[in-house]
Amino acid sequence: MTDFAKFITVHEDDDTDRLILSRDKWEGIDIPLAVNTILGRRKMRHKVPQWFSCNEIIYPSKLCVEQCSSEVTARLKMEMILQYAGASHSGGDGIRIADLTGGLGVDSFFFATVSEKVLYNEADPVLAGAAAHNFEALGLRNIETCNFLVVAGNEGGTAADCGASSSATVGEILGDFGPDVIYLDPARRSENRKVFLIEECKPDILALKESLLEAARFVAVKLSPMADITMVLNRLGRCCREISAISADGECKEIVVLMDREYEGECIISARTQGAVFQFLKREEEEAEATFVKNIVISDCGESGQEDSGTELSEGKILLEPDKALMKTAPFKLLCSRYGIAKLGVSTHYYLIPLSGQLLLSREDSEDDCQLPVRKVSSGGALFRSFRILKVLPFDKRGIKAVRQEYPDASVTARNFPLDSAALRKKLAVGESDLIHIFGLKVLERNCLIVTERILFTSS
Repeated sequence: MTDFAKFITVHEDDDTDRLILSRDKWEGIDIPLAVNTILGRRKMRHKVPQWFSCNEIIYPSKLCVEQCSSEVTARLKMEMILQYAGASHSGGDGIRIADLTGGLGVDSFFFATVSEKVLYNEADPVLAGAAAHNFEALGLRNIETCNFLVVAGNEGGTAADCGASSSATVGEILGDFGPDVIYLDPARRSENRKVFLIEECKPDILALKESLLEAARFVAVKLSPMADITMVLNRLGRCCREISAISADGECKEIVVLMDREYEGECIISARTQGAVFQFLKREEEEAEATFVKNIVISDCGESGQEDSGTELSEGKILLEPDKALMKTAPFKLLCSRYGIAKLGVSTHYYLIPLSGQLLLSREDSEDDCQLPVRKVSSGGALFRSFRILKVLPFDKRGIKAVRQEYPDASVTARNFPLDSAALRKKLAVGESDLIHIFGLKVLERNCLIVTERILFTSS
């Protein structure tokens, strides 16, 4: 263990401000780097556990840790890329991946675990140097590193803007590397503001597209989770084989587009989560017909007077909240036919299971359900959060009073509702709790308070 790594281990739980103020006590230790590394390790403990377990890794800035992929999203991207590139390589043997905007190197690290060789390139020389050090500390011997600013053939002279030693075209950076896949994560900041259009990011993927596809069959591009999927597909045009929303920890973290120069079909839209992938074609959603809840039974108010056809909102039913990746990709009508569930409203994207929490969510989709070039649709349980309905109440004085009396502590969510979640919590005057969850939702044009308890999905 190096002296620097020993210092990190000894002082990992120290007050970092005090370390900065007393930097003169430790001659030979780069205290600013040590502080950034300590702060980085605190974040990486949960973000990338494999890196946290190696105390020789350095983190040169707070920003590079904030912007790097998490272990979960890196693995999901890796699975997506292998789904296509692996199929063209007889199971993945011999795949070569070029990461042209390497950053801290987390994505390159995970690519290296499943490929023959990885080319890592990063414009920032400090990051590039840290990544080279970290790859060695992690014992990786199949990553080649370099430090260039990626530019289109008609650009140049901008390398100094980011500190790179020089600018280079895609072909100049790759040389004879011969990648099967090129991966890019363009910077989404310009003049201290966030940008979302592809052409505003750096490097400009639109300007580089043809040279990228000339150099590799597959090109994967990470975009902001705020990117508009339809706009992205329109701008990138042909060769888009899949566009995927990737979620983790209850958030849509990123959008990833995979282009294939040999593909001319309709782009697959995917929602990828831990343990589940939902894939569909745009025309499937356009042609699908949603099933809607047809009746509401208000708790403690007697029978509905209608036979329950499985589409009646009432106590005992299971309410489903789609994962954020599903919300981003928006297969809202198609979910009804794929899983046999009923939607609460045209603009209320919550669903109802008629009887039990198992129903069709535990099945794999059959080949008849959706003809896609690549089949990988996993158990629906990971695509939804499931809640057992305890009460269905009107959003009026009586309903609010009943909630306050019976459920003084609860989590609160409002969607397609007159109030947002924070305002509804204030209106209900309830404390925090993970046991009970109250939803404010519009159902059949009626504002309802749906009191639920969280349940874990169990496949049959």
